[in-house]
Amino acid sequence: MNHDPYRMLILRRLILWRNRSKVALLATSSLPLAFFYTLFLPFSG
Repeated sequence: MNHDPYRMLILRRLILWRNRSKVALLATSSLPLAFFYTLFLPFSG
């Protein structure tokens, strides 16, 4: 049933890249949040 392995490979790569970019976006958006937490946590007691 593996009639087009090349297309499947490309599709798999695309999905992987999409997930990776999603993770990177999440990391970049949560980085300032973590920074603020580490800054203001000692002051809040």
